[in-house]
Amino acid sequence: MGAGRIEQIGTPREIYYHPANRTVAQFIGTLNRLAGQWRDGALATTGGTIVTPHAADEWFFRPEDAQLADPAHAPLRGAVGACAFLGERTRLTIEHAAPDALVIDVPGRIALARGTAVGLTIAPEGLIALGA
Repeated sequence: MGAGRIEQIGTPREIYYHPANRTVAQFIGTLNRLAGQWRDGALATTGGTIVTPHAADEWFFRPEDAQLADPAHAPLRGAVGACAFLGERTRLTIEHAAPDALVIDVPGRIALARGTAVGLTIAPEGLIALGA
């Protein structure tokens, strides 16, 4: 729903993984935004460059579609801003990898201190280009 209108009809899985627009995507679950300049098959953003399926200056992904990687070799780099233990998973806030802080979920046994340098990879199937 957006402004009193139905924005998309579908199963919860369809709406979560294939939202029609940003309003729908934000209505169900956490959403991360990568913004920058798209050129030659990749998006250049604050913390690095990621290959994308097609041209768009703004991409989105869910917390579970990111993975920690070696910062020296990862397409995106940032620093831990916060670390919250949630049982089977840990939710990290990553700063400086994109214009906005990113939220990612990692296994619960992972605990990183604020300021720790991290690298990120994003699952290609998790990248979503959305309209307004």
